[in-house]
Amino acid sequence: MPEKDDENLTQTEWEVLNSLADGRECLGTMETLLPEELSISRPKLEETVWELCQRGLIAPDGGQLTVEALRAEPEEYIDQQFWFGMIEKGVLLWEKYYTVFSGEINDWSESWRGKFDAQTGQGGYVDGASRQVCLAALDRIDGQNKLWYIDRESLDEAEIDGFQAKYYKYLKGWHRISFKMKKR
Repeated sequence: MPEKDDENLTQTEWEVLNSLADGRECLGTMETLLPEELSISRPKLEETVWELCQRGLIAPDGGQLTVEALRAEPEEYIDQQFWFGMIEKGVLLWEKYYTVFSGEINDWSESWRGKFDAQTGQGGYVDGASRQVCLAALDRIDGQNKLWYIDRESLDEAEIDGFQAKYYKYLKGWHRISFKMKKR
């Protein structure tokens, strides 16, 4: 196991970063995202979050963070003041240790992001790693909406400079398919 310093992560530290991989989280939601088999207690989570903040790997939203304020956070996520997200140095270490602690390869080649209005059916777009990824995303979106469907005749494709795949990750050189929707 790697030795703990600014360039290394323990499994607990990596798991806390991993809990932030899809979005900003508070202590309450982090607890639900951590693997049960690690048995990370609330005090251990608070300590780890504090250390990751001090190392410049994550940052809080919600005001001035102190050890006391962190320990005073309520158990219910609804009442929590601080929401945390990875910052650049944390993202780099999370990616570096991804395979070590998850046993999987971190691959952005299937990434996509879509934007559309499911209430009004105004249409939107899907940004993705390739045309195939975008088309698969359109199929997924189409299958989830009971009021509207994607008008396949309206598809407009373009190569784009990149897109914001996650709040911390901008991917360069990708594909966009814009579309209109029709009422079912």
